[in-house]
Amino acid sequence: MRGFTLVETLVAISLVSLAALAASSLLGTHPPDRHLAARTLQSTLAETRALAEANAATTLAAAGGATLVVEPLAGGATRLTVYRSRPIAGTPPLVRDIGFPARSLPVAVTIPGLTRAGQPFSVFVSSSGYASVAANYAYDPSHPQTLVNDPGCNDDGLTIAVADDTGTETHPFVCRGARYDVDTSAS
Repeated sequence: MRGFTLVETLVAISLVSLAALAASSLLGTHPPDRHLAARTLQSTLAETRALAEANAATTLAAAGGATLVVEPLAGGATRLTVYRSRPIAGTPPLVRDIGFPARSLPVAVTIPGLTRAGQPFSVFVSSSGYASVAANYAYDPSHPQTLVNDPGCNDDGLTIAVADDTGTETHPFVCRGARYDVDTSAS
């Protein structure tokens, strides 16, 4: 009776490993683009909140805080851009924060019941950490549009949806504290 050589054993293990890897990618056991995008959105909102808190002592007291603009791009993608302060009437135009470069996500981002696919929205975070949301608002530095006041936000919070070609996942966004929780799924 002849046993297997080390080379034959290694080849067999390699083939089984490749087959398992191919099967796992076909079965979708790796995180989809939408979940990675939700994590990027979560970190961008955290950066926006941190910038808003850091801007508390600026001379723009009326517009202190920060703004996150969520804009749809071609092909169902989304761009996230962070600006210093908020676009409140009577304050200087917003300036993009060079510390937080614009990010592109390969997914569509919406707020069900407030926005639809292809529609921009913005999240305004005050220096105290409270967020308000404006549907159909994308700040354009060449044509700055200001707001009379913050549009507000539902005290119960909102749901933010992230969708790619394979599906949609939704997560809660709490206005008080401006927190987006991608570890909790919303229904």
